[in-house]
Amino acid sequence: MVNYINNNFNDVKSGFEFSAAKPNHIALLKEIKTGGHLTKLATLFSQLISVYKTANKTFESDSKQLQQTWKLLKPLLANYNHYLHTKGEIDFDDMILKALDYVTAGKFASPWRYIMVDEFQDISPTRAALVKALRDSKPRSSLFVVGDDWQAIYRFSGADMRLTTEFAAHFGFTTQTILDVTFRFNNKISEVASCFIMKNPAQLAKQINSLSQVIKPAISVLKTANVISSKNTKIAELNNGALAHLLDTINKNKPAVVYLLARYRYQLPTKADINALEHTFSSLQIECDTFHGSKGKEADYVVILGMHGGQFGFPSTKPSPAMLEALLPAKDLYAHSEERRLFYVALTRAKHKVFIISDDNNRSCFVDELINEYQIELKELKNIASKVVAQV
Repeated sequence: MVNYINNNFNDVKSGFEFSAAKPNHIALLKEIKTGGHLTKLATLFSQLISVYKTANKTFESDSKQLQQTWKLLKPLLANYNHYLHTKGEIDFDDMILKALDYVTAGKFASPWRYIMVDEFQDISPTRAALVKALRDSKPRSSLFVVGDDWQAIYRFSGADMRLTTEFAAHFGFTTQTILDVTFRFNNKISEVASCFIMKNPAQLAKQINSLSQVIKPAISVLKTANVISSKNTKIAELNNGALAHLLDTINKNKPAVVYLLARYRYQLPTKADINALEHTFSSLQIECDTFHGSKGKEADYVVILGMHGGQFGFPSTKPSPAMLEALLPAKDLYAHSEERRLFYVALTRAKHKVFIISDDNNRSCFVDELINEYQIELKELKNIASKVVAQV
């Protein structure tokens, strides 16, 4: 869908009602396209089209801002649907909607006695409706789902956590099987991460038992400062020597996999940076990913970067576009609730230990919470920063 929008830029322009009589607008559009901003715009409208198809809502009666956004989206949506029709194609959202129509209209009867759904916390209302319709179309059929509301991190794509936390209200009589043993992370990571996520009363209360038991804290916050070096990198944790110091510490142990995680991809080292680090710390296999991308994965050690405050820090305070918010499932009211779940996912990717590098002059509120309320390890790196930078 993003490629379609990029390749059909005239459809986007028609929404603005621009014409050759307004050369300043034409120049602006050219700048948007040549400056790489069009891909960002295409990504946004691709997301809007996807959630709109399943939201079943119009915007003519909403605020002026939403009406203006809808004025831009509407012709693009019409052209996109026409393009699919002429090609004889459907996209994923159409596939779900058409399948739901077939089942509810009696055009398809489920042959399945048992229906199983994994990662149920990521399901959207439309997909949940399809699952329910399939179950209801087959007499005496059973639905079994596996989901963890603590890891519900895809609201931006239309997922509704309440379908998990209020499962019985949507699907009827329910029995519950508790999967309360984790083979991934140890008890000290579990203690901190579980208490952290359950501060939000909208999350289901659980007791997680870890197979691996340790005595010492397994989450470590390293206080440092942003040191400017001559190295050609924007990654503060590389500039100030904190990352090299941590990897040197881990490297003294047996060979290990280290996962570098951040909220945004631009906060992660480049492939060239990783190659250089792996050359220096030869017993380590170093991988990078965003918090979202790390879901379902694991490593021996996790190092979390970008833990500073601000709009592009963590938790992110960057507001979502108003029209997107109007289409998405309602938020729960707890502050930074989805970002809190995202941090839980990041913390629980580590088997042995999590290291959090924090700029002491601009700390994330999540780091402050860890320091003030939980049993963690706290270290100071400011005194060794210049020495480590000189060595790297």
